[in-house]
Amino acid sequence: MLLQKIRENYDALMQIGIEAREAGRKIGLKPSCAESDQAPAKAQEPEVVVR
Repeated sequence: MLLQKIRENYDALMQIGIEAREAGRKIGLKPSCAESDQAPAKAQEPEVVVR
C-alpha cells in the first residue's frame, strides 16, 4: 500500500525534494505518533517535514 501511494504521488514528492534541496533545507518524516498525547496504536500516515 505504501509503494502504491508513493507511485501515485511520485511527481509531487520529487518536487518537494527539489525545492527543499534548492533552499538548502533537510527533509524528514514526522510520524503521527510523535505527538505526546498519541499512542503508537493511533498512528496515522507520517507527515512530511521540511526543516
